[in-house]
Amino acid sequence: MPFTEINGKKIFYSWEPASRAGLTLFFIHGLGGAHSFWSPIIPGLVEAGFSCLAIDVPGFGQSPYHGRPHDLREISEDCIALLQGLGKSLDRTIIVGASMAGIVCCEIAVRNQIAGVVSVGPICPGPETKEAFEHRVAVVEKDGLEGIVNSVDIPTRATGSKATKTAEAFVRSLIQSSDPEAYKTLAQAIADAPVPEYNKIKVPLLCVAGQEDQVAQLEDLALIGEEWGAPSKTELEVLFGVGHWHSIEDADGTEACLKRFAKKVELKSRAF
Repeated sequence: MPFTEINGKKIFYSWEPASRAGLTLFFIHGLGGAHSFWSPIIPGLVEAGFSCLAIDVPGFGQSPYHGRPHDLREISEDCIALLQGLGKSLDRTIIVGASMAGIVCCEIAVRNQIAGVVSVGPICPGPETKEAFEHRVAVVEKDGLEGIVNSVDIPTRATGSKATKTAEAFVRSLIQSSDPEAYKTLAQAIADAPVPEYNKIKVPLLCVAGQEDQVAQLEDLALIGEEWGAPSKTELEVLFGVGHWHSIEDADGTEACLKRFAKKVELKSRAF
């Protein structure tokens, strides 16, 4: 699990190659997450023949914070640079993003030919999103990340009824291990994000929704599907009893969704 230098930033990533030359799944975590958010589902996907790459955004997980305000476009550019630096073909890569990384996925897909997009509980920019994430900024400024886990996320919004106490502890640990300034500036970047140009994206899309997700709600995901520019119908999978931390709350369900979608995309790519 090495580090690399990208655009002047030290970036940690995890690379798990499959035994065959299939598609690559590139995982991008959300606000307060890290590459380990995806750890419960990666082994099964690798066993199914899909190589898996996961990144820590600066200030989260093991990537040190670079000390500048976060920018979602810059994160997308860093992701592309990592893929290219490792010699991975974009058109053989499915980009998988959780929460705010759903926006990053779209930034990548608008400007690059990739194999597909998986948005796991994607954030949809708009007035309500702006208010919610600016509230997070204010909470961090007043009470630090302890305020996030004790008053914003853990008690009411983070997880669903299916989540175990262990899952809740994992979420708490991820959030509290983040750099507070990185968390704050990324929350502000989400608040300020424009609506992605969904209609310009022509690759297959899978949206994975938590039935009890209070951050990315089902109606928002349906709107993304309606505006998506690909000729094929977008797919929506709902995980029952799950909140906003899908792969931690329901690893088996999340893994199964991704496996089905990746196999379909791979079969389609072989037809051309």
